[in-house]
Amino acid sequence: MAVQSGTIQVRGSTPQSPKENDNPEWERRARGERRGEATATKAIILIETAAGTSRVVSDSLKGVPGIEAADLVTGPYDVIAVLAAIDMGAIGSLVEQHIHTLRGVTRTVTCVATGE
Repeated sequence: MAVQSGTIQVRGSTPQSPKENDNPEWERRARGERRGEATATKAIILIETAAGTSRVVSDSLKGVPGIEAADLVTGPYDVIAVLAAIDMGAIGSLVEQHIHTLRGVTRTVTCVATGE
């Protein structure tokens, strides 16, 4: 068996990548860990606003810790925000304290991401 540039080759076979479970970094990522940090829970918040308040709502959300993006969109919703937090409780707190309290927000729908 010869090892060449990250592959394992057994005589008479084609090169193979190392098995995923032989790689400690892969194991950490599979468990949701990244260099000692837990993977964040991610959620997309669909926000309906009162007429004329979309830009104010979007701008108010930008820069809030835990809110990765807040964009104006077309369609049935006016603003879409992307949140990341340590767990669902923290996502709920962000929505409750920083989105529901904004003047102009009339309705929200929280969509929790289930994978990458």
